[in-house]
Amino acid sequence: MSFSYLLFRNFPYNDTEEDFNMPGLFDGTDKLIREALGIQHRNELNRKTLQIKPLSEKKAFSLVNGLYGQMMVNFSGQVVSQSEKLWSCRRATEIKDKNNNMETILEKAVAMLAEKENMPGWFNQCPVASGITDSYKDRRRAVDLIHISGKKARLIELKWTSDTPVHALFQLLEYGLAYVFARLHVGEFKLEKKHLMNVEHIGLEVVGPRAFYVSANRLDLFDRMDNAIGKFVTEKTGGALSMSLRAFSFPAGFERIPFVDGKAAKEGCQGSTLTKEGAMICDAFSRLEPADITLCDRFLPGVPAGDIERILNTASGNEIESGKFDSPESSSALAVNSFGFFLHRAAELPLLPGCEHESWPALSLTLEAVIRFPWSGGRPPVLDCLVTTMSALIGIECKRFEPYRNKSPASFSDAYWRSVWGQRMNGYEHIRDALRENGHLYSYLDAAQLVKHAFALRSEVHRPRRHYGLKPILFYVYAEPEIWPGSGRRVTNNEKQEHRDEIARFAEDVAGDEVTFLACSYRRILEIWLDESDQGIRTHAEAVIERYSPG
Repeated sequence: MSFSYLLFRNFPYNDTEEDFNMPGLFDGTDKLIREALGIQHRNELNRKTLQIKPLSEKKAFSLVNGLYGQMMVNFSGQVVSQSEKLWSCRRATEIKDKNNNMETILEKAVAMLAEKENMPGWFNQCPVASGITDSYKDRRRAVDLIHISGKKARLIELKWTSDTPVHALFQLLEYGLAYVFARLHVGEFKLEKKHLMNVEHIGLEVVGPRAFYVSANRLDLFDRMDNAIGKFVTEKTGGALSMSLRAFSFPAGFERIPFVDGKAAKEGCQGSTLTKEGAMICDAFSRLEPADITLCDRFLPGVPAGDIERILNTASGNEIESGKFDSPESSSALAVNSFGFFLHRAAELPLLPGCEHESWPALSLTLEAVIRFPWSGGRPPVLDCLVTTMSALIGIECKRFEPYRNKSPASFSDAYWRSVWGQRMNGYEHIRDALRENGHLYSYLDAAQLVKHAFALRSEVHRPRRHYGLKPILFYVYAEPEIWPGSGRRVTNNEKQEHRDEIARFAEDVAGDEVTFLACSYRRILEIWLDESDQGIRTHAEAVIERYSPG
């Protein structure tokens, strides 16, 4: 290569029509992805708590079209310096003895095992765009692993601890579109004899350990982009090719790679006989299973996802099956992700504002707590959270967008007028009576629900059971969000103030009653958690704020 070419390559000369600084195949795709997801930088996708705006099916398909269109723009129509390895099935097994990168070790181990015929059909490090538009660009863009079986091929983005599933998703999506691009230009790129160019289905797969998916953000994007890429490829190739995009996890028990460095990997995978460690890897890749992406995306890091999933599935609200929990307006999602962190560590729950005179720490914390009335039948109240201390029973009711929605008139069954509430519930009874006369007495506060919760808590502490004799406290926690999801309409300061005024009026009316009423914003609670000495609680508070923006 001449010195003059290198000079022009590094200092573009624009006085002629020839542009020596040609774009890479993927130039400009970052911008399209960032704009579609509403983020500033691509590396933001590596934050598990990142808030990504919802992507409709229409927008997902538009994004796929846009990415492919950008590749078409970047390609001048003339191949510059195509790599011979482009879309080749090969086994690159070289690894340094001291290399301790887990993803590299695992990838190389697969290639070495395949080379010894222990994993037939497996290949690695397949370049996807090297030299197509510019000999200096896209050389490091390569699929980690490939598996071919008959007329089907899987392109795998392998992950262990680095990045996030959503980051890997869009990297793999670009590679899938690069494959389509090559497939439709197979003659120009002289790829006719490449095995990969003659398959009928391409499966794009992100593969990682189960822990890689836990509490990851916006994994619903896998379904959106799977539908989009499938539709796009079918239309683009006239049905000659199909493509899917999935997330897979290693089976239970494969939480550790059996090699600590490159030297150990070579010793365990390049021998004439299959070692125990090599067999573990063969088995793990043969038993990949679809990642439970819905469960993972629902809960923040540190929140016991499986236990809370079971609680919600047995609760009366049917939050998960109905799809309500996954709504961007879900009050339940905010409540369980905030207080669920303390499900198995109640003693670590910071003191709730207004409870300074109660015994602390908390002894127990229950989610979706059913509290029954002094009669059988009917629908007993369900509190978002129930906290017990040595002196108090604290029922927590949480609200997010509900105060700012239109409400039906308040209503009570006749049973609420039974003489079972004792002599110190006059304030709550007064509100009950007033709501019967005027169901719209409160425009923002669900006063009827709070009265029912108060009656239930009062009943509970008078039962000869474990809560007998405790001080009943009804604790109202409310969010003050800025914007309605979807529509983008703002929640006005006037609406928030009206809600606060109704809380204050309710509190004044029930002051002195047997059930103490306390109210606090999520903002205040999270500020307290952010001041905790425990790093885990501070990190949790930050995650709640970042994902849910409770105001």
